[in-house]
Amino acid sequence: MKHTLFILLVLWLAGTAPGQKQDLPLSLDIDMTLIPAGTIEHKAEKVHVNAFRMSEEVTNREYRQFIDALRSNPEDQLAVIEAGRITPEQDIRKAKQFYAFGEILERVTYSNGWSGEQSFENYFYDEKYDDYPVVGVTYESAKFFCLWKTQQINNQRREKGLPQSADLRLPTETEWMYAAKKADTDTEHVSQLRK
Repeated sequence: MKHTLFILLVLWLAGTAPGQKQDLPLSLDIDMTLIPAGTIEHKAEKVHVNAFRMSEEVTNREYRQFIDALRSNPEDQLAVIEAGRITPEQDIRKAKQFYAFGEILERVTYSNGWSGEQSFENYFYDEKYDDYPVVGVTYESAKFFCLWKTQQINNQRREKGLPQSADLRLPTETEWMYAAKKADTDTEHVSQLRK
């Protein structure tokens, strides 16, 4: 059975407690929707969800730019910090792991379409599908895409003399469920927050 992962990018608005003012992170120059803080019942308990921004699905064009950058610059690197593996005593600078683009390229995956579907042949590379969501991407590949996209945005911001932006990442399961429920129950509010 083919598993599909649509990549959605998320910005977490750190430290937003219920009833607190929600300070927004620096603009990323990409289209994202603010999902306000709130609570959701998840796995039989009420869970507070901090405010965050969520993008639309990542398109074939955007993901192809990522693959092309990996191919064109195999010696460039991304730094990865797995926050869940850092202990309070550990120096965060020593927790960084660097991956060369060439190494990442060997690990990332994407799908060129669905087998047996004539109308979607060459789905990933055909320009008529440029604005369709990328599919068949592994969780690890999606994480690398988020790191790469953050790096690209911050390089552009640095060139303009602007401060770095917050990191892009994948939504958690709880955030995904909360955003979907919020969109179902509060469509007017969510649509007004679109940028």
